[in-house]
Amino acid sequence: MDISDTKYVDFLKIYFPDVAEKIDGYSKMSPQGKTPEELKKSAAEIEEKLKSYLNKPECVELYKAYEKIPEDIRSHYNGDVPKEIVELAKKDEWQTLQVMALDPSIKSVEKAREAVRQRFEVPTHEETPEDIVIETAMFTYATAVAEGYSPQASAELARQRQHRDGLLEKKAAILTDPKLSEEEKKAKLKDWFEKEWLVSRQKTIKAVEDDWRGNPAENKHPHQPEKYLVHLLGKLNRLAKMDSSKISDQERSNQEKLLNQKLAEMIQHIDNNGRHDKLLEYLKRRHVQAKIGHFRDETRDILATLVLQKVPEAEREQYLTHDWHKMHGTQQNMSDEQKLRTVAKDIRYNQAGAIPQNSVLSAADRLENIPSILKKQNVRSE
Repeated sequence: MDISDTKYVDFLKIYFPDVAEKIDGYSKMSPQGKTPEELKKSAAEIEEKLKSYLNKPECVELYKAYEKIPEDIRSHYNGDVPKEIVELAKKDEWQTLQVMALDPSIKSVEKAREAVRQRFEVPTHEETPEDIVIETAMFTYATAVAEGYSPQASAELARQRQHRDGLLEKKAAILTDPKLSEEEKKAKLKDWFEKEWLVSRQKTIKAVEDDWRGNPAENKHPHQPEKYLVHLLGKLNRLAKMDSSKISDQERSNQEKLLNQKLAEMIQHIDNNGRHDKLLEYLKRRHVQAKIGHFRDETRDILATLVLQKVPEAEREQYLTHDWHKMHGTQQNMSDEQKLRTVAKDIRYNQAGAIPQNSVLSAADRLENIPSILKKQNVRSE
Protein backbone atom coordinates (compact mmCIF):
# COMPACT_ATOMS: atom_id res chain seq x y z
CA MET A 1 0.00 0.00 0.00
CA ASP A 2 1.06 3.58 -0.60
CA ILE A 3 0.75 6.68 1.56
CA SER A 4 -0.56 8.58 -1.45
CA ASP A 5 -3.69 6.39 -1.36
CA THR A 6 -5.83 8.81 0.66
CA LYS A 7 -8.78 6.40 0.84
CA TYR A 8 -6.60 3.80 2.51
CA VAL A 9 -5.11 6.32 4.93
CA ASP A 10 -8.61 7.56 5.84
CA PHE A 11 -9.64 3.95 6.40
CA LEU A 12 -6.70 3.45 8.76
CA LYS A 13 -7.66 6.54 10.75
CA ILE A 14 -11.07 4.99 11.42
CA TYR A 15 -10.24 1.33 12.00
CA PHE A 16 -6.55 1.38 13.00
CA PRO A 17 -5.95 4.81 14.59
CA ASP A 18 -2.71 3.69 16.27
CA VAL A 19 -1.28 2.56 12.93
CA ALA A 20 -2.45 5.77 11.25
CA GLU A 21 -0.73 7.80 13.97
CA LYS A 22 2.55 5.93 13.41
CA ILE A 23 2.29 6.47 9.65
CA ASP A 24 1.65 10.17 10.12
CA GLY A 25 4.65 10.43 12.42
CA TYR A 26 7.08 8.64 10.10
CA SER A 27 5.81 10.54 7.05
CA LYS A 28 6.73 13.82 8.76
CA MET A 29 10.05 12.59 10.11
CA SER A 30 13.25 14.03 8.65
CA PRO A 31 16.42 11.92 8.18
CA GLN A 32 19.10 12.45 10.79
CA GLY A 33 22.86 12.29 10.23
CA LYS A 34 26.05 14.28 9.84
CA THR A 35 27.23 12.73 6.59
CA PRO A 36 25.47 11.94 3.31
CA GLU A 37 25.80 8.23 4.10
CA GLU A 38 24.19 8.65 7.52
CA LEU A 39 21.38 10.72 6.02
CA LYS A 40 20.78 8.10 3.35
CA LYS A 41 20.73 5.30 5.91
CA SER A 42 18.34 7.25 8.15
CA ALA A 43 16.01 7.97 5.20
CA ALA A 44 15.99 4.28 4.28
CA GLU A 45 15.13 3.30 7.85
CA ILE A 46 12.25 5.79 7.96
CA GLU A 47 10.98 4.51 4.61
CA GLU A 48 11.17 0.91 5.82
CA LYS A 49 9.22 1.70 8.99
CA LEU A 50 6.63 3.61 6.98
CA LYS A 51 6.17 0.67 4.60
CA SER A 52 5.88 -1.82 7.44
CA TYR A 53 2.98 0.11 9.00
CA LEU A 54 1.30 0.79 5.65
CA ASN A 55 1.41 -2.90 4.79
CA LYS A 56 0.49 -4.46 8.11
CA PRO A 57 -1.30 -7.66 7.01
CA GLU A 58 -4.34 -7.20 9.24
CA CYS A 59 -4.82 -3.65 7.91
CA VAL A 60 -4.48 -4.61 4.25
CA GLU A 61 -6.74 -7.65 4.65
CA LEU A 62 -9.52 -5.66 6.32
CA TYR A 63 -9.21 -2.92 3.69
CA LYS A 64 -9.74 -5.48 0.94
CA ALA A 65 -12.97 -6.47 2.66
CA TYR A 66 -13.93 -2.82 3.23
CA GLU A 67 -13.59 -2.10 -0.49
CA LYS A 68 -16.26 -4.72 -1.22
CA ILE A 69 -18.85 -2.73 0.74
CA PRO A 70 -21.16 -0.84 -1.66
CA GLU A 71 -20.40 2.86 -1.88
CA ASP A 72 -23.96 3.72 -0.83
CA ILE A 73 -23.41 2.01 2.53
CA ARG A 74 -19.99 3.61 3.06
CA SER A 75 -21.41 7.05 2.28
CA HIS A 76 -24.33 6.51 4.65
CA TYR A 77 -21.90 5.97 7.53
CA ASN A 78 -19.40 8.62 6.33
CA GLY A 79 -16.82 5.87 5.93
CA ASP A 80 -17.13 4.62 9.51
CA VAL A 81 -19.07 1.47 8.66
CA PRO A 82 -20.12 -0.62 11.70
CA LYS A 83 -17.88 -3.63 12.25
CA GLU A 84 -20.74 -6.12 11.84
CA ILE A 85 -21.23 -4.83 8.28
CA VAL A 86 -17.50 -5.03 7.59
CA GLU A 87 -17.70 -8.64 8.78
CA LEU A 88 -20.28 -9.28 6.05
CA ALA A 89 -17.74 -8.14 3.48
CA LYS A 90 -15.03 -10.29 5.05
CA LYS A 91 -17.34 -13.29 4.67
CA ASP A 92 -18.28 -12.23 1.13
CA GLU A 93 -21.98 -11.99 1.98
CA TRP A 94 -22.60 -9.86 -1.10
CA GLN A 95 -26.33 -10.61 -1.17
CA THR A 96 -26.79 -9.21 2.34
CA LEU A 97 -24.72 -6.13 1.50
CA GLN A 98 -26.74 -5.65 -1.68
CA VAL A 99 -30.02 -5.66 0.26
CA MET A 100 -28.68 -3.10 2.75
CA ALA A 101 -27.42 -0.87 -0.07
CA LEU A 102 -30.77 -0.90 -1.89
CA ASP A 103 -32.89 -0.43 1.24
CA PRO A 104 -31.27 2.03 3.72
CA SER A 105 -34.10 1.36 6.19
CA ILE A 106 -32.61 -2.10 6.80
CA LYS A 107 -29.81 -1.43 9.28
CA SER A 108 -29.74 -4.74 11.11
CA VAL A 109 -27.53 -7.45 9.66
CA GLU A 110 -29.98 -10.12 10.78
CA LYS A 111 -32.91 -8.35 9.09
CA ALA A 112 -30.86 -8.07 5.92
CA ARG A 113 -30.05 -11.78 6.06
CA GLU A 114 -33.71 -12.57 6.53
CA ALA A 115 -34.54 -10.44 3.49
CA VAL A 116 -31.96 -12.39 1.51
CA ARG A 117 -33.48 -15.70 2.58
CA GLN A 118 -36.90 -14.45 1.46
CA ARG A 119 -35.86 -12.88 -1.83
CA PHE A 120 -33.12 -15.21 -3.09
CA GLU A 121 -33.52 -18.87 -3.80
CA VAL A 122 -31.22 -20.76 -1.44
CA PRO A 123 -29.81 -23.90 -3.06
CA THR A 124 -30.69 -27.15 -1.34
CA HIS A 125 -28.15 -29.61 0.03
CA GLU A 126 -28.98 -31.93 -2.88
CA GLU A 127 -27.84 -29.24 -5.34
CA THR A 128 -24.42 -28.68 -3.77
CA PRO A 129 -21.47 -30.97 -2.98
CA GLU A 130 -22.20 -32.92 0.20
CA ASP A 131 -19.31 -31.39 2.16
CA ILE A 132 -20.68 -27.85 1.66
CA VAL A 133 -23.13 -27.52 4.52
CA ILE A 134 -23.39 -23.90 5.66
CA GLU A 135 -25.76 -21.48 3.94
CA THR A 136 -23.21 -18.81 3.02
CA ALA A 137 -20.99 -21.41 1.34
CA MET A 138 -24.00 -22.79 -0.55
CA PHE A 139 -24.69 -19.26 -1.79
CA THR A 140 -21.07 -19.01 -2.91
CA TYR A 141 -21.36 -22.27 -4.85
CA ALA A 142 -24.62 -21.27 -6.55
CA THR A 143 -23.34 -17.80 -7.42
CA ALA A 144 -20.07 -19.13 -8.84
CA VAL A 145 -21.86 -21.65 -11.07
CA ALA A 146 -24.26 -18.94 -12.29
CA GLU A 147 -21.27 -16.69 -12.98
CA GLY A 148 -19.70 -19.23 -15.31
CA TYR A 149 -17.22 -21.02 -13.06
CA SER A 150 -16.81 -24.76 -13.51
CA PRO A 151 -18.49 -27.02 -10.92
CA GLN A 152 -15.04 -28.00 -9.62
CA ALA A 153 -13.91 -24.38 -9.18
CA SER A 154 -17.28 -23.39 -7.70
CA ALA A 155 -17.00 -26.19 -5.14
CA GLU A 156 -13.47 -25.13 -4.17
CA LEU A 157 -14.56 -21.49 -3.74
CA ALA A 158 -17.43 -22.64 -1.51
CA ARG A 159 -15.17 -24.94 0.54
CA GLN A 160 -12.67 -22.17 1.17
CA ARG A 161 -15.51 -19.81 2.09
CA GLN A 162 -16.83 -22.40 4.55
CA HIS A 163 -13.33 -22.94 5.93
CA ARG A 164 -12.80 -19.22 6.51
CA ASP A 165 -16.08 -18.98 8.41
CA GLY A 166 -14.59 -21.53 10.80
CA LEU A 167 -11.34 -19.57 10.95
CA LEU A 168 -13.25 -16.45 12.01
CA GLU A 169 -14.67 -18.42 14.93
CA LYS A 170 -11.15 -19.51 15.83
CA LYS A 171 -9.99 -15.88 15.74
CA ALA A 172 -12.85 -14.84 18.02
CA ALA A 173 -11.88 -17.61 20.46
CA ILE A 174 -8.30 -16.33 20.59
CA LEU A 175 -9.41 -12.74 21.20
CA THR A 176 -11.74 -13.72 24.04
CA ASP A 177 -9.48 -16.28 25.74
CA PRO A 178 -8.95 -14.94 29.30
CA LYS A 179 -5.92 -17.18 29.77
CA LEU A 180 -3.90 -15.41 27.09
CA SER A 181 -1.95 -12.19 27.60
CA GLU A 182 -2.15 -9.46 24.98
CA GLU A 183 1.28 -10.44 23.66
CA GLU A 184 0.23 -14.09 23.42
CA LYS A 185 -2.95 -13.11 21.59
CA LYS A 186 -0.94 -11.00 19.18
CA ALA A 187 1.43 -13.89 18.45
CA LYS A 188 -1.40 -16.39 17.97
CA LEU A 189 -3.29 -14.02 15.70
CA LYS A 190 -0.17 -13.49 13.60
CA ASP A 191 0.17 -17.25 13.15
CA TRP A 192 -3.56 -17.55 12.45
CA PHE A 193 -3.39 -14.87 9.79
CA GLU A 194 -0.22 -15.99 8.04
CA LYS A 195 -0.57 -19.78 8.31
CA GLU A 196 -4.32 -20.24 8.00
CA TRP A 197 -6.26 -17.21 6.74
CA LEU A 198 -3.82 -16.18 4.02
CA VAL A 199 -3.37 -19.79 2.92
CA SER A 200 -7.12 -20.10 2.38
CA ARG A 201 -7.24 -16.80 0.49
CA GLN A 202 -4.40 -17.97 -1.74
CA LYS A 203 -6.27 -21.21 -2.47
CA THR A 204 -9.30 -19.15 -3.46
CA ILE A 205 -7.20 -17.00 -5.79
CA LYS A 206 -5.60 -20.12 -7.30
CA ALA A 207 -9.03 -21.71 -7.90
CA VAL A 208 -10.23 -18.58 -9.68
CA GLU A 209 -7.11 -18.12 -11.81
CA ASP A 210 -6.94 -21.83 -12.69
CA ASP A 211 -10.54 -21.64 -13.86
CA TRP A 212 -9.88 -18.48 -15.87
CA ARG A 213 -6.62 -19.47 -17.52
CA GLY A 214 -6.56 -23.26 -17.23
CA ASN A 215 -3.92 -25.32 -15.45
CA PRO A 216 -1.54 -27.17 -17.80
CA ALA A 217 -0.07 -29.12 -14.87
CA GLU A 218 -3.51 -30.65 -14.28
CA ASN A 219 -4.36 -30.85 -18.00
CA LYS A 220 -7.16 -28.30 -17.59
CA HIS A 221 -8.03 -25.87 -20.38
CA PRO A 222 -9.08 -22.24 -19.74
CA HIS A 223 -12.69 -22.18 -18.62
CA GLN A 224 -13.13 -18.39 -18.68
CA PRO A 225 -10.25 -17.02 -20.82
CA GLU A 226 -11.96 -13.66 -21.34
CA LYS A 227 -11.70 -12.93 -17.60
CA TYR A 228 -8.07 -13.94 -17.46
CA LEU A 229 -7.34 -11.80 -20.52
CA VAL A 230 -8.65 -8.66 -18.78
CA HIS A 231 -6.72 -9.67 -15.66
CA LEU A 232 -3.53 -9.86 -17.76
CA LEU A 233 -4.21 -6.43 -19.26
CA GLY A 234 -4.54 -5.09 -15.72
CA LYS A 235 -1.17 -6.60 -14.78
CA LEU A 236 0.42 -5.15 -17.91
CA ASN A 237 -1.04 -1.74 -17.06
CA ARG A 238 0.33 -1.84 -13.50
CA LEU A 239 3.73 -2.95 -14.75
CA ALA A 240 3.90 0.02 -17.12
CA LYS A 241 3.07 2.41 -14.26
CA MET A 242 5.56 0.87 -11.82
CA ASP A 243 8.24 3.31 -10.72
CA SER A 244 11.70 2.62 -12.15
CA SER A 245 13.12 2.66 -8.62
CA LYS A 246 11.13 -0.50 -7.84
CA ILE A 247 11.95 -2.54 -10.94
CA SER A 248 14.92 -2.74 -13.30
CA ASP A 249 14.54 -2.21 -17.03
CA GLN A 250 15.54 -5.82 -17.66
CA GLU A 251 12.98 -7.19 -15.20
CA ARG A 252 10.27 -4.96 -16.64
CA SER A 253 11.14 -6.18 -20.15
CA ASN A 254 11.08 -9.83 -19.04
CA GLN A 255 7.70 -9.46 -17.36
CA GLU A 256 6.27 -7.62 -20.37
CA LYS A 257 7.35 -10.47 -22.68
CA LEU A 258 5.77 -13.06 -20.39
CA LEU A 259 2.50 -11.13 -20.08
CA ASN A 260 2.33 -10.53 -23.84
CA GLN A 261 2.90 -14.23 -24.43
CA LYS A 262 0.04 -15.12 -22.07
CA LEU A 263 -2.18 -12.50 -23.73
CA ALA A 264 -1.52 -14.06 -27.12
CA GLU A 265 -2.38 -17.51 -25.74
CA MET A 266 -5.69 -16.31 -24.28
CA ILE A 267 -6.64 -14.45 -27.48
CA GLN A 268 -5.86 -17.58 -29.49
CA HIS A 269 -7.95 -19.71 -27.13
CA ILE A 270 -10.88 -17.28 -27.38
CA ASP A 271 -10.67 -17.36 -31.18
CA ASN A 272 -10.28 -21.14 -31.41
CA ASN A 273 -13.22 -21.81 -29.10
CA GLY A 274 -15.60 -19.19 -30.46
CA ARG A 275 -15.77 -17.17 -27.23
CA HIS A 276 -15.50 -13.73 -28.82
CA ASP A 277 -19.15 -12.95 -28.03
CA LYS A 278 -18.55 -13.88 -24.39
CA LEU A 279 -15.49 -11.62 -24.35
CA LEU A 280 -17.50 -8.66 -25.67
CA GLU A 281 -20.29 -9.30 -23.16
CA TYR A 282 -17.71 -9.41 -20.37
CA LEU A 283 -16.07 -6.17 -21.53
CA LYS A 284 -19.43 -4.42 -21.22
CA ARG A 285 -19.82 -5.30 -17.56
CA ARG A 286 -19.81 -2.34 -15.26
CA HIS A 287 -16.84 -3.33 -13.08
CA VAL A 288 -14.80 -4.22 -16.18
CA GLN A 289 -15.61 -0.88 -17.80
CA ALA A 290 -14.53 0.85 -14.59
CA LYS A 291 -11.24 -1.05 -14.71
CA ILE A 292 -10.66 -0.23 -18.37
CA GLY A 293 -11.35 3.41 -17.57
CA HIS A 294 -8.21 3.44 -15.40
CA PHE A 295 -5.99 1.88 -18.06
CA ARG A 296 -3.21 3.91 -19.63
CA ASP A 297 -3.71 4.83 -23.29
CA GLU A 298 -1.06 2.28 -24.27
CA THR A 299 -2.96 -0.53 -22.55
CA ARG A 300 -6.20 0.59 -24.17
CA ASP A 301 -4.41 0.50 -27.53
CA ILE A 302 -3.50 -3.14 -26.89
CA LEU A 303 -7.13 -3.85 -26.06
CA ALA A 304 -8.26 -2.14 -29.26
CA THR A 305 -5.73 -3.59 -31.69
CA LEU A 306 -5.32 -7.13 -30.37
CA VAL A 307 -8.48 -7.98 -28.45
CA LEU A 308 -11.07 -6.00 -30.41
CA GLN A 309 -9.70 -6.62 -33.88
CA LYS A 310 -12.94 -8.36 -34.94
CA VAL A 311 -15.09 -5.46 -33.76
CA PRO A 312 -15.85 -2.73 -36.37
CA GLU A 313 -13.69 0.31 -35.59
CA ALA A 314 -16.76 2.53 -35.22
CA GLU A 315 -18.00 0.33 -32.35
CA ARG A 316 -14.75 -0.08 -30.44
CA GLU A 317 -15.11 3.04 -28.31
CA GLN A 318 -18.01 1.53 -26.38
CA TYR A 319 -15.53 -1.01 -24.98
CA LEU A 320 -12.81 1.56 -24.29
CA THR A 321 -14.76 4.31 -22.54
CA HIS A 322 -13.26 6.19 -19.62
CA ASP A 323 -16.70 6.97 -18.20
CA TRP A 324 -19.11 4.04 -17.97
CA HIS A 325 -22.04 6.19 -16.82
CA LYS A 326 -21.57 8.73 -19.60
CA MET A 327 -21.22 6.09 -22.33
CA HIS A 328 -24.13 4.00 -21.13
CA GLY A 329 -26.44 6.87 -20.31
CA THR A 330 -26.91 6.13 -16.60
CA GLN A 331 -26.86 8.87 -13.98
CA GLN A 332 -26.69 8.60 -10.22
CA ASN A 333 -29.96 10.52 -9.86
CA MET A 334 -31.89 8.14 -12.12
CA SER A 335 -34.79 6.25 -10.61
CA ASP A 336 -34.38 2.53 -10.00
CA GLU A 337 -36.68 1.85 -12.95
CA GLN A 338 -34.60 4.04 -15.30
CA LYS A 339 -31.35 2.44 -14.16
CA LEU A 340 -32.89 -0.98 -14.58
CA ARG A 341 -33.98 -0.33 -18.15
CA THR A 342 -30.58 1.08 -19.12
CA VAL A 343 -28.53 -1.70 -17.57
CA ALA A 344 -30.83 -4.49 -18.73
CA LYS A 345 -30.85 -3.18 -22.30
CA ASP A 346 -27.09 -2.69 -22.56
CA ILE A 347 -25.82 -5.77 -20.79
CA ARG A 348 -28.59 -7.97 -22.23
CA TYR A 349 -29.78 -9.44 -18.97
CA ASN A 350 -33.26 -9.74 -20.46
CA GLN A 351 -31.94 -11.81 -23.35
CA ALA A 352 -30.13 -14.05 -20.89
CA GLY A 353 -33.42 -14.65 -19.06
CA ALA A 354 -32.11 -13.08 -15.86
CA ILE A 355 -35.13 -10.77 -15.52
CA PRO A 356 -38.54 -12.34 -16.18
CA GLN A 357 -40.31 -10.47 -18.97
CA ASN A 358 -43.57 -10.33 -17.00
CA SER A 359 -42.02 -9.83 -13.61
CA VAL A 360 -44.22 -8.43 -10.86
CA LEU A 361 -41.19 -7.43 -8.78
CA SER A 362 -40.52 -3.79 -8.04
CA ALA A 363 -37.63 -2.08 -9.79
CA ALA A 364 -35.46 -2.36 -6.66
CA ASP A 365 -36.30 -6.06 -6.25
CA ARG A 366 -35.55 -6.73 -9.90
CA LEU A 367 -32.20 -4.96 -9.62
CA GLU A 368 -31.39 -7.22 -6.69
CA ASN A 369 -32.14 -10.29 -8.78
CA ILE A 370 -29.79 -9.36 -11.61
CA PRO A 371 -26.90 -11.86 -11.27
CA SER A 372 -24.04 -10.12 -9.52
CA ILE A 373 -20.39 -10.41 -10.43
CA LEU A 374 -18.75 -12.94 -8.11
CA LYS A 375 -16.74 -10.34 -6.27
CA LYS A 376 -13.14 -10.56 -5.16
CA GLN A 377 -13.49 -13.09 -2.58
CA ASN A 378 -11.28 -10.87 -3.67
CA VAL A 379 -11.41 -13.42 -5.95
CA ARG A 380 -9.16 -11.63 -8.29
CA SER A 381 -5.56 -11.42 -7.48
CA GLU A 382 -5.11 -8.02 -8.99
